Amino acid sequence: MTVSKPPPVTGWASPSGLRVECHADGALRSLAFGDIVVNLFVGNALEGGPANLVLRVLGPTVQSVRLLGPRSPTRWHIDGAAGELEGAGEWQGLRYRVALRLAADAPAWFWHVQVENVSVDPLRVDLLLLHKPHVLDGVVHRCLLARAVGGPARVNRSEGTSLRSRETTDEERGTG
Repeated sequence: MTVSKPPPVTGWASPSGLRVECHADGALRSLAFGDIVVNLFVGNALEGGPANLVLRVLGPTVQSVRLLGPRSPTRWHIDGAAGELEGAGEWQGLRYRVALRLAADAPAWFWHVQVENVSVDPLRVDLLLLHKPHVLDGVVHRCLLARAVGGPARVNRSEGTSLRSRETTDEERGTG
């Protein structure tokens, strides 16, 4: 029996000390700041872990695809030396680009996602951030998580932690 070597893990850190490691398929292995590992479950090459971005097409039935990990249609470019994780792909008439950026002056990370409808039909879409945060001494690291999505975390003991972030449209701002 031949056992193949697992694919390499690429990692880098921001000047603020936030560290990220990811697999070649874009799956987040770990995200850490000091001795705090932000993601509770470390991703692996087989499953990718629960941290993910999910693109959904909303209609009579909801269709979805994970943008990170081994089952994703995303093609990835990872450059640890430059601190870049970027990917692109197409799915269900949508062309998308994904990038993970670490802030230089704070322990914060940002997922930048662009979605373009290349089909002939109008589509309603949304994007979910799936993340199981690490709890240390009964405290969810809300500060780090809130920086990741740009809003406060709400903690409910029976339901867990929820985060909500929303992009304001040009129409809502009165500029469209």
